[in-house]
Amino acid sequence: MFDDENEPGKRWLETFFDSGSRMASEAQAEITRVRALRTAALASAGVQHPEESSLWDTPDEGFGYGLSKLQQLVFDDIKAYRLQGLIRRAKALLPNDQRRIAFLASHECKFSNSICSGIPLCSRRFSNELWATAVQSKLGAKLSCLAPFINRTLSSNMPSVDDNYVEPYGNNIKKLRGAKGGGALANHNSIVDVISDWLLKVHIPHMGGVRGRLKTCKDMFTHITQLLNPEDLDPAEQRVLQKIIPDLVPDFRALPETFEDIDMGPLAGFRPMVDVKTLACNGSYQGSNVNPVETRQSRAAAEYTRRAKDIDAKLGTPAGEEGPMTAEMKTYGSPPGQVLAPVVGAFGEMSSDMYALADVIAAAKTADHLQFFKGSAKEFRGMFRQQVIRDWGHAAHFGWARLLHDRRRELIARRPPSHQHEETEFYANHFYQNREQFTARH
Repeated sequence: MFDDENEPGKRWLETFFDSGSRMASEAQAEITRVRALRTAALASAGVQHPEESSLWDTPDEGFGYGLSKLQQLVFDDIKAYRLQGLIRRAKALLPNDQRRIAFLASHECKFSNSICSGIPLCSRRFSNELWATAVQSKLGAKLSCLAPFINRTLSSNMPSVDDNYVEPYGNNIKKLRGAKGGGALANHNSIVDVISDWLLKVHIPHMGGVRGRLKTCKDMFTHITQLLNPEDLDPAEQRVLQKIIPDLVPDFRALPETFEDIDMGPLAGFRPMVDVKTLACNGSYQGSNVNPVETRQSRAAAEYTRRAKDIDAKLGTPAGEEGPMTAEMKTYGSPPGQVLAPVVGAFGEMSSDMYALADVIAAAKTADHLQFFKGSAKEFRGMFRQQVIRDWGHAAHFGWARLLHDRRRELIARRPPSHQHEETEFYANHFYQNREQFTARH
């Protein structure tokens, strides 16, 4: 019956379906259902003439013949077209629509999507308010915590700053220049510290971060910059000296290039400099076909090279020659002198340098784990990589939500505009500050 001349690829289920059994009827109904799902996915993606497929271009009697993991093949194909449909719908929105911006910026990032794949981690203790804000921000929805304060003025040390008012999505609060309280620095340092924490877990020596030895990298170039007299430098030149200092310097030189059947990653065997950046939702997100975090990463890495040359010029290095600062930087990184500038975007999305750090840490954790347990190195690496991605992703969402709530409390003008009654303002603030207690009593 299953000889090639009987075309089993078209008829292998024929006798089964003709039996009229309940199982056969349910199998036929399931095939019809998934075909309908694919048709709907194709329509949402705007695909009228899909590519030829040995899976779908066969009659029901031959559906799935000779294919392993049939369900996975079916739904991977359907989900791919559904994603195309979502991207198509997002791009049909206005360029400044927050839902479009959030989806296009973060839908491919595993760090950002980690908040939608499980409950909060014990290491990231979200309150109900912070969790709601993080999820709403990730989806590009209006933030419920800002609803009573729309169009209020934000206090800043730079009175002439643009966009110094509250809008429904919290973008202006997050990117406010001259904001008081140091919230942006705390958000930045929380990312540095979570990387440092994982470096300690996998026994990677490093400078910078809460677990580093030393906890700062500020003296690593002192033997070069001490030749400059700070009193002779203008404020701009002093800022160059400050900004040349990285956040972390992990030492991966003890790691081999490969371990069993896994690649330890491009950072293994090197000692890179890491300078973490955060990127709030600004004009670079709107109507752009490029990834904002990757653009920021490239610019930050290039800025390091330029700053090193500026310091060399200040030290008297002739133009076109390699100065001591550039030579020192070339003792770090791969390729020599290349600075890692991982960027955390406004929606928890992260740049490729952050993935590189996650990969080498997961591989180091795998090598450490297999000293005591048996198993597949690839499977363990995948498990540890997922743990790193989830923890760092939750840390990014937590940091942005905390920054927004801190600034909501400290920077929004409490005086109501003239059209709003003071009593309404009082109850709006009172309800927000006591929201959880109010909900518990009712």
